[in-house]
Amino acid sequence: MGESDQKSPALAIRQRALLLRLVGGMTLSEAAEDVGISYKTAWRYSRDEVFRTELYLAQKELFGAMRLRLLSLSESAIKILAEIAADKNQQGSVRCTAAGKLIDNSLKFELGSRDEMLRFADRLASKVVQFVPPERRMELLDEIDEGVG
Repeated sequence: MGESDQKSPALAIRQRALLLRLVGGMTLSEAAEDVGISYKTAWRYSRDEVFRTELYLAQKELFGAMRLRLLSLSESAIKILAEIAADKNQQGSVRCTAAGKLIDNSLKFELGSRDEMLRFADRLASKVVQFVPPERRMELLDEIDEGVG
């Protein structure tokens, strides 16, 4: 069980509900409406130091899980790019694009430090989350967690 899985006795039920929706990608306004509290109350909660700490820990855990999942998927993505690049039946432009992506990623990996790669994965994960419908985010997070664990 991760740090954010353990319920903080310092957070009330509505605060925890708001926190979970924010971690799931909702805006403060959307989360407040979904929880059934006013935006002003949600804003006040979001300024609380304990709430902010809990939110940070939950987001850190989420992005860590997503980063690990993305890194685990990179091997199959590289394999697919390599297959496309080698497939004589593919158009030349498709093969060139695949080969170029392989080279670009190889250089990024070779030139970048491990921490830079992890920061890149974190940025990528945060961009991926925004394309997932809010109602599917928690399910996706569960799938990511299962894939990593």
